[in-house]
Amino acid sequence: MHEELIELATSDGVMATFVCQPERGGPHPAVIMFMDAYGIRDELRDMARRLASSGYYVALPNLYYRAGVVDVHADDCAGLAATLSRPHVAADTAAVMGFLDAQAAVRGPYGTVGYCMSGQYAVNAAHWFPAKVAAAASFHGTGFTTDEADSWHLLGKATDAELYFGFAEQDRYMSLDMVADFRRELDRAGARAEVEIYPGTRHGFVFAGRSVYHARGADRHWERLHALLNRCLARPTGEEMIVTTTDEEAIRRLCGQYCHYLDGTGGAQDIDALLALFTDDAWLYSARQGVYFPGREQLRAFFQGYSGTKGKSKHLSDNAVITIAGDTASAVSDWMYLRQVAQDGAEVLTVAAYGRFHDELVRVSGEWRIQSRRITKGNEAPVAPHPA
Repeated sequence: MHEELIELATSDGVMATFVCQPERGGPHPAVIMFMDAYGIRDELRDMARRLASSGYYVALPNLYYRAGVVDVHADDCAGLAATLSRPHVAADTAAVMGFLDAQAAVRGPYGTVGYCMSGQYAVNAAHWFPAKVAAAASFHGTGFTTDEADSWHLLGKATDAELYFGFAEQDRYMSLDMVADFRRELDRAGARAEVEIYPGTRHGFVFAGRSVYHARGADRHWERLHALLNRCLARPTGEEMIVTTTDEEAIRRLCGQYCHYLDGTGGAQDIDALLALFTDDAWLYSARQGVYFPGREQLRAFFQGYSGTKGKSKHLSDNAVITIAGDTASAVSDWMYLRQVAQDGAEVLTVAAYGRFHDELVRVSGEWRIQSRRITKGNEAPVAPHPA
C-alpha cells in the first residue's frame, strides 16, 4: 500500500489530505471518503486503506482545517460540525478533484462515500461534479432534508450518478419517518437511488471503535459499497470479467483446500500442504487463542499445536465475498466447525463453532496465496492487521 499525507491549497488555507493506493496495477478509479463528525483518526485511515486495497485510489480530506483542528475531542464534535457548510465542502471537494485529475495513477470516473454528517456531502458531490462522479454512497447520513434550496432531496435529478443510502434503524438524526419522506422525494425526483434500512443498528454502526458498532451492519456496509463502486467505476471488459471469474474460482478453491488440509485424512493434517497456501511472510490471527502467528515457522507451530479432528469433525468454508484488484484480493467467508457426537444411539455432526475468515491474498508466480488470515468467532469484528 502506497500512502502519504498531502497538503492541498484552498481559498481558505491548506487542507491536509490522506491518500492511499494499491502498490500494483493502475491507474485506479478514485474515491473521496468524507469524514464523520469525529474527524480524521486512525479508524478512518484504516477504512481508507481497506477500500484502497480493493483497487481504488482513496482520498480522505480533513474538513476541519479552517478551525486548525486535526485531533478531535468527542465534546467538540457538534461545534466543529456546525462550522461546515455546503459551499465550504464544495470548494474543498473541488480542490481534491483538481489533485486527482492531475495524478497519473488515477482514472475516472470517481466515487464518493460519506458517514454521518458527511453523507450529505458525498451525494452532493455527485451534483457538484456530475461529469466526474458516477457513484455516491452515504451511511447513517444526516442533513438531507432541509428548507434550503440546495437540500439534496430537491436535487436528486441533477445527477446521473448511482446513489446509495444506508440508514440505521434507530437514529435520532434521521428517524424512520424522515427516511420514508426522503425516499418518496427521491422517487419523485427520478433519482437513481437505493434507500436501505439496516435492521438492529443505531447511528454510527459502521465504526468498530464505538459502542454502537454493529458487526453485521458494518459488513453489509462494505458489501454494498464495493458492489456500488464495482458497478459504476470498474468498467471491466469482457476479457477482464473472464479473468476475474477464474480468479474467484481459484480463491474459493484455496479456501476449500485450507479446510480439507486442516482436517486431513483420518484426522492426520497435511501441514506442508497447509503452509503452501500461504506466502512466506504471511500471518494468521486466531480468535480462539487471541494471538497473532507471523511468519512460516509460527504458522507451522500453530498448525502443529492444533488438536486436529481425528476423523470426528469437519471444517467447512462458504459464502465468500471476493474483491480482486490486479494481483491482490480480499475475501470474507463464513466457516463452520462440525463435531461428531452421539445422539439417540447414532453419530451425528453438530455445529460446534462458527465465524469468519478475513483474508488478504496476493498472486505469486500465477497462483493465489494467503498473505494474511484473521479468524473470528461468531459475529465478532475482525482485529486490526498485525503490526509490520
